[in-house]
Amino acid sequence: MSVNKRQIKRWLKDLWNSETLDKLKEKTKALTILKKDTKRTEKWIPSRVYRNSLELTGQILRSQIERKEIYEFIVNHPCTIIYSENYLANHLEKSPLFILNIQRQIRKQLKKGQIEKDYFKAVKPDFNADIFITSADDSVHNGQF
Repeated sequence: MSVNKRQIKRWLKDLWNSETLDKLKEKTKALTILKKDTKRTEKWIPSRVYRNSLELTGQILRSQIERKEIYEFIVNHPCTIIYSENYLANHLEKSPLFILNIQRQIRKQLKKGQIEKDYFKAVKPDFNADIFITSADDSVHNGQF
């Protein structure tokens, strides 16, 4: 698992930018998109582990797309920090829980005295879980893992 964690942490740091998030808006597998932007430096890692780690990295980054949209809306409309998350959820057509979490995040920044307008500076996705996915492999259900 440590190889998986280390690799994903490194990729998250390297791929954390607006260009990557824009590419990940496509409906194809994250693996297909990110393979073009990464170099496979550690050849000793089995290809299935590599592919599935890259797919999980893409899933983590994809989860940030909607959060980024909400964050930028709230930062650009400061009064929305105090709005009900349900009201904003209806207005933005997003999850109230996402909105509530992001409102709390921005309120914490406000207590420190400054709100970071750039989402990529305000948020740094991290990975510490002992998770290994197999969704990058199409034939896992056939017992080929």
